[in-house]
Amino acid sequence: MVTNPQNYKKFDKKGAERFADTAEKVFAPAYPVLARLFIKRFNIISGVCIDIGSGTAALAIELARISRLTVYALDHADEIQNIAEKKVNDAGMSDRVKITRADVLKMPFADNFADLIVSRGTVFFWNQLHKAFGEIYRVLKAGGSACIGSGFGSKELKKEITRKMLKRNPDFISNGEKRMNPKVEKRIKDALDKSIVPEYKVTRDDTGFWIVFTKEF
Repeated sequence: MVTNPQNYKKFDKKGAERFADTAEKVFAPAYPVLARLFIKRFNIISGVCIDIGSGTAALAIELARISRLTVYALDHADEIQNIAEKKVNDAGMSDRVKITRADVLKMPFADNFADLIVSRGTVFFWNQLHKAFGEIYRVLKAGGSACIGSGFGSKELKKEITRKMLKRNPDFISNGEKRMNPKVEKRIKDALDKSIVPEYKVTRDDTGFWIVFTKEF
């Protein structure tokens, strides 16, 4: 999960292991569904993809599996990236999924680098949102698309994952409501309006809450 620097301390080794355990035992069914959603939505199956706040690289691995994309799994949390690197190697995907230690505010990529940029579940933790959206726009190729937000891919998966998470954390629903509510959505839209992104669309449906934009030619 990418946050800005003052929040990195929460991802110590034990925290990273807990995060990975939850990703594997609770969220795992969502990653292939989300990967198919992104590929189908934009019809981008080759070139370069960046997964911002990639965590254990589960989504990045699934994206690479169903496409010809080279996927950069970008996260600044070293302990989580150590786990991600092992998972990528174990999956035999090290030639297609590139572990990248960096922050969304300063991605180590040239202008016009990526065909597709995705991020699930981390935008609510970003500071300087308008700068983050501007950095994403900078890195996109002309005609490239970004899909940033949060969701599980389907109503059924949301229900099942929520049921499992409540057993682990009784505050799961209330914490989610704190992260995603009308006030937060307004803050995100205000940041987009302040950023260099000229046009965007915000959608909310059974797949999740998504900010979508394409870089102009």
